[in-house]
Amino acid sequence: MTGYGQALRIAIQDIYGVDQISGATLPEINRRIEEANQPGLYEEILIRRSNIAYSVLDDYWNAAPVRPDPRFFVCARKFDRFVAPQSVSDIRNLEELTDVSITGLAGLKRAMETSFQQSLDIGMVTVKSTLAYNREIHYAEVAERDAESSL
Repeated sequence: MTGYGQALRIAIQDIYGVDQISGATLPEINRRIEEANQPGLYEEILIRRSNIAYSVLDDYWNAAPVRPDPRFFVCARKFDRFVAPQSVSDIRNLEELTDVSITGLAGLKRAMETSFQQSLDIGMVTVKSTLAYNREIHYAEVAERDAESSL
């Protein structure tokens, strides 16, 4: 069992009282999770049991920034979608998110600055990138005119 699997097994045992994760125990685990999903759950698990002051919330799945509950979370945002848009549709999505017209590099930069400010406004404390999963992380410094011509 991997480290992730072991951590999950320990959490299920400690929080929900089920000793093993298997096809046979999943209905009981699901029932106990549903039962425990009440107001006060984060206080119990994150603060009292785990003594965690704040958890870093990767807000990637929300296209537009969403303010997390500041009692438990600080926000990390990714701006990867601005680094390497792949299609006209990607550009249109960025325009929609930021209300900035993107017709070239200057517009793309303004859109990213707008998104960055929107993220600061909801309490972003750090920036995250997962581009290394998709490409080599080598960012050469290039002149703006050269970057513009590659759009």
